[in-house]
Amino acid sequence: MPTGPASPPQQQDWPPPGGWTPPPASPPTSWFKPFGRADFIGLGVLAFVLTVLDATFMAVGRHSHNTGLFMLWFALQALTCVGAGVFQAVRRRSWQEIAIVGAIAAVLLAFIVLVMVNPDPGSADCGSQGPCDTSFGLGAIVIAVLTFPLFGAMAALGRAVARLGGQRDRTG
Repeated sequence: MPTGPASPPQQQDWPPPGGWTPPPASPPTSWFKPFGRADFIGLGVLAFVLTVLDATFMAVGRHSHNTGLFMLWFALQALTCVGAGVFQAVRRRSWQEIAIVGAIAAVLLAFIVLVMVNPDPGSADCGSQGPCDTSFGLGAIVIAVLTFPLFGAMAALGRAVARLGGQRDRTG
């Protein structure tokens, strides 16, 4: 027989009175690391180098039929994108940011082409009787869309090579 005062009945914790409640959610995580000063500087250097490269080769080889000049321009453009991919790997940036490099390269190329051509009727760039504004504008969009995967692939290649080189250094 109990000798003390009776304890109040214990309230059960399960199930809660309002039904089941999920556990608290973890804070949302982003697959983009926040950009720091070095990242903006790296992308700015990329944009500057690509602008100088595109403008120089457009001015020099715009009406040239020399395929070697075109191949040299493409090789330098591709090496610049590979270098940007290596920079991203060294900075330990996320893979999704390869798209940023491809987009910068493609949009700059399209913009430089759009700025460098002369859309006036009868000019060396526009052989038709009317102005070529619309066709050059649509052509710039097509250039950007078609070159985006190529430049992105070059940046991804640079990132993969840099990461593989870093793993090989750690193991051997």
